[in-house]
Amino acid sequence: MRQQIHALLLLSLLAGMLTLISPQQSHAQSGPLEDLERQLQVAVTEVLSELGGEVGLLALDFDGTTLTIDLSSAARSLADAGRFYEVMEPINIAVNRVFEKAQLGEERSLDYRFLIAGEPLSPTEEPLPAGDGANLALINGQRIVINPGHGWYYDGSTWRLQRGYWWGIVEDFINLELGIQLRDRLVNVGAEVRATRELNKAAGTHPSSGKPLWEVGAAAYTKHIGAPASVYAGSTSGMNNDIMARPYFANWVGAAATISIHNNGGGGCGTETWYDTSNAYANQSRDLATRIQNKIIERVRAQWNANWCNRGVKGSNGGYGEIRAVNGPAVLIELAFMDTQSDNQALQNATFRSIVTQAISDAITEYFGGANITCPVGTYRAEYFNNANLSGSPTFISCESSINTDWGAGGPGRGLNNDNFSVRWRGTHTFAGSTYTFVSTADDGIRVSVDGVRIIDAWADQPVTQHRATRGLTAGNHEVVVEYYERLGGATAQLFWNVNLALKSPAYSYTVDRDWVASNGNDGNANSRWSSRMSSTLGQEWWWTRIGNRQEITEVRITWEAAYAAEHCIAWWSDGDTMAQMYCYNIADSGRYIYPIGTRSAQYVGVLMRRRAPLMNNYSFWEVGAYRWGGVLQAANPDEANGVILQPPARIEYAFVPTLGPTHTIYLPMVVR
Repeated sequence: MRQQIHALLLLSLLAGMLTLISPQQSHAQSGPLEDLERQLQVAVTEVLSELGGEVGLLALDFDGTTLTIDLSSAARSLADAGRFYEVMEPINIAVNRVFEKAQLGEERSLDYRFLIAGEPLSPTEEPLPAGDGANLALINGQRIVINPGHGWYYDGSTWRLQRGYWWGIVEDFINLELGIQLRDRLVNVGAEVRATRELNKAAGTHPSSGKPLWEVGAAAYTKHIGAPASVYAGSTSGMNNDIMARPYFANWVGAAATISIHNNGGGGCGTETWYDTSNAYANQSRDLATRIQNKIIERVRAQWNANWCNRGVKGSNGGYGEIRAVNGPAVLIELAFMDTQSDNQALQNATFRSIVTQAISDAITEYFGGANITCPVGTYRAEYFNNANLSGSPTFISCESSINTDWGAGGPGRGLNNDNFSVRWRGTHTFAGSTYTFVSTADDGIRVSVDGVRIIDAWADQPVTQHRATRGLTAGNHEVVVEYYERLGGATAQLFWNVNLALKSPAYSYTVDRDWVASNGNDGNANSRWSSRMSSTLGQEWWWTRIGNRQEITEVRITWEAAYAAEHCIAWWSDGDTMAQMYCYNIADSGRYIYPIGTRSAQYVGVLMRRRAPLMNNYSFWEVGAYRWGGVLQAANPDEANGVILQPPARIEYAFVPTLGPTHTIYLPMVVR
């Protein structure tokens, strides 16, 4: 692949340079490659002059594949101090501008070979291993180190950021945002991820600097977590300690691959990915860098900006210490230009960051030979196919917490078409023993199976359509499989089911009527009822159930018997509370009612009854349920056709929570009905 790229580059040189040679030059005995070399020599000389002239250019040679630059001996002090990038990065920007002027097209991949007074910047340390790294073990369990570059460092007298702000953001922090997302995506495909900076923004304060821990750089962070001094203090200055803490940390934890995330500057556009040619893993690093660069350009152009600049794959013999010193495959991604407004705006956009981190994750997964993804109980292993019939190998696989997608006229991206794709979700979920209503919504086809039994089969082109099935399940884990395809136009796929947390939970009431005890009100039997005592003077009455530890509930359902509570409230609270929050209602008839209460966290759910139905001397109902919806929490209730829906009430009230005590009396019935 690399040889093909170089051949294309040379052909582009021959074609592009014909337009750049002046009439006088055309008579000279020099070809396009020699002329380009002269232009590169002028550009590099100008850059070194702009940097102060301390470092001079001794020689420059370009063979179409490798650009060799011999710098004066003054460059050695920069290299020894870990600051060689201060020369290399401006040179790279100037070289790219020459290539752009030469109209060489988007492919600007090349290797830099830097010399200092004739000696290599960094000689090859070991023989390069054979192979291109493509046939490694699967990514499952591989230890990947993410290095989100920069952050606060101590320069000997004060704490400093390493980069400046552009349009409200600084590279030190935006790199970490990207690192968090990349970590999550790699974990989803089974990798073990370590990082040179704190990826939890709630981790607290760094004691020495007083900065949030996630903001400090690699040296400060690795020292904080107990790394040896050879990791965080192994170089010559505060800045260089921070740079070299990155590869030293990767070596300390035994990284299978190291991914450094950076952003560029100096006036340019787009993405380039670096590897080190002098590192013992140069072949593997080049393969990984090529996969990452190609995947980023492909996804960003398809999903963000069709003209996103491709600055190619770059090699250097020691220009970036953080990838040269790694004992394993290592790449450095310069994702975008902080000081170019369009690139900067992309970096500030959550969609752009999602696109590129998914691209990087997918490229790393492919490099390691794929993923044998096992997803936790309560989630789904989602396989996405670039066809409508679930055939062949998945284009990508991920772990997903729910099936709740409405792509509109678009699609999942990540290499899939917007139309004619399909998905298979397979997950193990824990159910309480009960009868469940499964509700699917799809445009187009959908099939749902539970424990291998198909309960919904709607495998046909259709507009957004809802389908239902009821199935009794024993307590424990059950496998849920959803298969879906999209044909044309809109794309929607959703599945959810109801979970009754109140079912057979301990139940209590202030009074009962004969044998109709509180537990009848949530025993799952629609033929057994709870009833209060009968009394012409009966006032307020509580019935409540303890649903366990704190649980999220989204709705309460009551099937009222003839002696319903015309005025009543639905309440929720937890141990230690003295007051319960309530939604209060008035109804005019018995029957099945559904009370959407939003998402509430509580240990108890209660019903406070205040006013009885006309001509009735008691309160009674068949069944109370407190529900959390599995799979998806829906704004609209899926059972509208099966009950009376009460809109969220306008009035919120509070009451003292009910308690059991010696004053609770069990009354015999005054009238036998």
